[in-house]
Amino acid sequence: MLAGEGGLLLHGRPPARPWRLVALPVLETRPDLEAVAWSDALRGFIAVGPGGLILHGSADGDTWAVAHEAPRQYVHDVVAPKGDSALLAALSHRTLARSDDGGRRWRSHRFTQLHEPAFLFALHADRRIGSVVVGGGQGAVMFAPDGVHWQTHSTGHGREHLGLLPLPGTPVVALYGSGGQLMRVHGGLAEWHDVPLPSPDPVYGGFTGPDGSPWLVGGGLGDRAEATVQRGSRDGTQWALQSPGPGVLRTGGPTPDGRALLVAGDRGALFRAERPADDALPVDEETPPPAPVWVPVAQPLPEAAWSWLQRDAAGQALWLGGSAGALIRSTDGGRHWQVIDVPTTASLRRPTWDPGRRAWWMPGRDGTLLRSDDDGLSWRAVFTHTREHLKGVWVDPADGALLLYGARLVRLMPADAP
Repeated sequence: MLAGEGGLLLHGRPPARPWRLVALPVLETRPDLEAVAWSDALRGFIAVGPGGLILHGSADGDTWAVAHEAPRQYVHDVVAPKGDSALLAALSHRTLARSDDGGRRWRSHRFTQLHEPAFLFALHADRRIGSVVVGGGQGAVMFAPDGVHWQTHSTGHGREHLGLLPLPGTPVVALYGSGGQLMRVHGGLAEWHDVPLPSPDPVYGGFTGPDGSPWLVGGGLGDRAEATVQRGSRDGTQWALQSPGPGVLRTGGPTPDGRALLVAGDRGALFRAERPADDALPVDEETPPPAPVWVPVAQPLPEAAWSWLQRDAAGQALWLGGSAGALIRSTDGGRHWQVIDVPTTASLRRPTWDPGRRAWWMPGRDGTLLRSDDDGLSWRAVFTHTREHLKGVWVDPADGALLLYGARLVRLMPADAP
């Protein structure tokens, strides 16, 4: 057997039997095949290609089947719309991918009606009504009220939907990013409309306050950038702006007791604000909450770029993570912080809780994956078989396998991630 570019497979036994072309199974692309070999265990051939492609061939080399295939674009987000092992992945270049077996095999579709390249950045599945909403670049928005049949919209200019924020208790999702506008998408009715924001600066993160109000954080670019905090009414139609100080904010959220809010971002920026008393909060859906007073908080890594805030499994402590292995922890509602040592200097992404193992998994750049078995007090490295950047982790509820996604997909079985 010979394998080559463009899905080329040749079988022959020269000089008695000349080379002949072998038909591959149906694939969405004609991938370059990098190697082919005989397997005594399978009593047949194996061919491999980019993106984790594995083909199994019969003993005579005439019949081939796909054993494993993964999308080759960057995977920005993964959700399980029904809570089982069926997955939906948002990729670069206007592409969505589905897997029915926990990430072993995928089928992809490129939505050519979206403006190119339209990277799809964020997914939200509402399991109550079965809808899915996707946001992406080039002003792209996609929604499927039933999770299957898609409607699309794309402006092609002006903004990018970098993230999304579901509004609690409703089928409405707020898409945010650049361009000074927010898009409210009603996943069940397949309706959407723009809401102007007070600031045209990019929005990089969002969270929901204890009273159900949405909050957006961001800021301008450059040395004189002003951080922005935009607080919204509970229905997401009205917004008010604050600037707690210089910088760019990337993340935020409430403290475990719900009495304060935290926002953080580049160059060690970290601010804390006491929440207004409940009797001072608006009783209607259309009024943003009162403006809190933001106070800078000292923390031990003043040069860090913070990108995510996470509460621990016990619900008592907070972690703040980001660039160059930076990770700090607070047990007093964000007033004081301590450095958590990690075995890497790679930038870290938000960790995922694994309820079966009672463990945390934290991905990062350069193929980094860290595990904690003591609710974030200590972390150790796990070998991932890759040096590609990893963005997130999904835990298969069926067999406990880990699906790592980002610049490539890696599926680790429980024995590989002890």
